[in-house]
This record gives sequence, C-alpha cells and structure tokens, in this order.
Amino acid sequence: TWLKALAFATARRAVHPPSDHDHPLRHGNPHDLVPFLEFGFTLAYDADALAAGLEALPSPRLLATHLPFSLLPGRLAAAGRIVYVCRHPKDALVSAWTFTRKASGSMGVDAESYSLREAVELFCAGRCVAGPQWRHVVEYWEASLSRRNVLFLRYEEM
Repeated sequence: TWLKALAFATARRAVHPPSDHDHPLRHGNPHDLVPFLEFGFTLAYDADALAAGLEALPSPRLLATHLPFSLLPGRLAAAGRIVYVCRHPKDALVSAWTFTRKASGSMGVDAESYSLREAVELFCAGRCVAGPQWRHVVEYWEASLSRRNVLFLRYEEM
C-alpha cells in the first residue's frame, strides 16, 4: 500500500502536485488508484482483452501484482519497470493469514477455523495463494540480477 502511494505520487506529480488540495491520495485509497494486474484484467483469460485494458490505463501505467515473475505477461516483464518489495517471511505469513481471515467472512467461511498453526504449516509447505514464498522471492531476485528493469527492495530497508 505504501509503495502504491509513493509510485502514484511520483508518476502523477505533474498532474497532481503534492500541494494539490484535491490530490487523489487525500481522498482515495492507493488500492483504487493503482489496480492489481490479476483483478479486472486477467480474469477474462483473454489476451486481447488484457492488452486493451492495459492500453486504456493512463501513461505511465502503474500496476500492482502478487503474481510470480514467471507468470507476468511477456511484454510487461520485458519492457515494464518493475519494483518488487520482498517482505520478511514471518511478516508475509502473518499478513496473508490476517487477510485470509478477514476475507473468509465474505466467502461464508468461519475465520476462527483457520488457525495460525495451520497457516504456518501451509506456508512452510509452499501452499500459498501466489505460490511458494521462496520461489516467488527468488524469481524476482534473479530477474533483478539479470535485467535492468527490475528493482528488488526489502520492505525492512525501505
């Protein structure tokens, strides 16, 4: 969320100077201003619809994703600038567990039935929404070493 706000403020500073009293970040959520690639674009499973949706975004295009590097659309992975924020595994685990418990109510699942112990076991087994945590981090780390368009940051260092 923090990186989304920083990226939006930086990319849109010519249109929305920081002193602008009507700045979108003063009354909007960064999640509304920087959409997730996997929601709204890729759910159609149609490459043409994805391309059209991406082209409709104002330039420079800002997107967020939880996808592993290997699942990014080829053109985006090759030409886009990517900032990857790596979180400490314990923080990633707790964040995912908390989010899952909050979201479970909207799916008719009892949040209390998903214990932290169960979350730890699934996390350690690599059974996570975006795939195994270690593989996810390593893919972006390796991409940052071999490509000029990937910036790898550690959340704790920000």
